[in-house]
Amino acid sequence: MRPADLAIAALEAGKHVVVEKPLDVSLKRSLRVAEAERRSGRTVAVISQHRFDASSQVVHQAVADGKFGRVTSGLASIAWWRSQGYYDSGDWRGTWELDGGALMNQGIHTVDLLIWRLDRPVEVFAFADCLAHTGIEVEDTAVATIRFADGALGVVHGTTAAYPGLTARLQIHGDRGSAVIDNDRLVYFHAAADGDASGSSHGAGGDGNQVGRVLPGPPADAQPSAAADPSARSDAHVLQYRDFLQAAAERRPPLVTVTDATRSLCHYRRLRIRPHRPARPGPHRQRRLKHHTRRPTDHHIGRRCRDQSRDGPARRAMSLPAAGSSPSRSPSGAHLPVSSQCGARAHVAAGTASQDSRCMG
Repeated sequence: MRPADLAIAALEAGKHVVVEKPLDVSLKRSLRVAEAERRSGRTVAVISQHRFDASSQVVHQAVADGKFGRVTSGLASIAWWRSQGYYDSGDWRGTWELDGGALMNQGIHTVDLLIWRLDRPVEVFAFADCLAHTGIEVEDTAVATIRFADGALGVVHGTTAAYPGLTARLQIHGDRGSAVIDNDRLVYFHAAADGDASGSSHGAGGDGNQVGRVLPGPPADAQPSAAADPSARSDAHVLQYRDFLQAAAERRPPLVTVTDATRSLCHYRRLRIRPHRPARPGPHRQRRLKHHTRRPTDHHIGRRCRDQSRDGPARRAMSLPAAGSSPSRSPSGAHLPVSSQCGARAHVAAGTASQDSRCMG
């Protein structure tokens, strides 16, 4: 049984439920969990423990309080390594049905933190490929650019092909401050004081780190990282379990709800790209990519984005049709390229928020 099926069975038996990330790789099954929770009156929490890290809490509060001014951009990078033996160790690994790929399985926590701070993505452009592994369906490397509802821009980079396995890194930048979290630790924080002229014309540079002010005390020793050890656990798990138990006792929503998990899944699906595997290496791949970027439909997309920018940030929510669907048509009538098979390099699609209400904002 899949995690969503087990969660529904437990809810129907009158139990509160904790589900590990992701809630499910299927949006339809995730929505079934939300409906079962509503019917049962029980509490469901989905593990996203890094929201409970002290570093995450400090940065999230700083964004909420406007300490970074207008948030302009963010970056989520997961540069990890998983060997061929890792993927060969289980039939489910590397499958679309049960694994979901480097972004879904390994990178979802960091992508969740980016969305938690920058809110709703409205436009996505992405590439992905399987570059260092064989015999798997999913990507091992993906990159994406995102426009968020308030106009901020984001970059997502996720890979399990970065030997020997480096860090998960989150960066948030605004016109009054910035923060960097690396492997769950706050390594940089700066927020301009009220009335501060924001330093020189080139900023505060290396002298502006305020981590010691917002997280006083000596730096904690780095805890085991999932980059090198997939079984690594942090104290944040304990904090989330406590929040779940308190939420169930107090009949309140936990910090990470089914709605939160479904929203992250929906946005991940907008990034989801079935990797292209060319029959011949090298120049063949480059020619295919060059041809794709010159498709006439891409011109229409760029023109549409520019038209929207004249009236402020783009506000149309984006959704990716299921593989095999035909090209969709934008409100302006321009065809937008949609992947119909693994041979396509990228998914790009658009629609109004009402056309994808399942994404819940």
